[in-house]
Amino acid sequence: MQALVALDATTQTAEAAEVYLEIGERERAGELALSAYKLAWADGPPYSWWDKLQRSRAVLAELGIPEPELPHFDPDRVEPIPFEKEIRQAIEELEARKRSRE
Repeated sequence: MQALVALDATTQTAEAAEVYLEIGERERAGELALSAYKLAWADGPPYSWWDKLQRSRAVLAELGIPEPELPHFDPDRVEPIPFEKEIRQAIEELEARKRSRE
């Protein structure tokens, strides 16, 4: 029992959800699986923690809980890095030089 208290206090991971599912505490397993899913989703594919997402999905599926609908990564919402325009231009110029030598 103390191990479960420690597990509950320190983590909201897919692994914790798997443990609770294994011992038959389905409600707690579902809560943790949903939480773990959202954490693993991060910014959305491809910027997610794939392994953790799959493990969370497996627990949710076992419990018959639908996956949450979360926003996918949108590159248009990301601020450009400093000097990104200049860096991209320099790369294009280098690639053009390389092509002209071939």
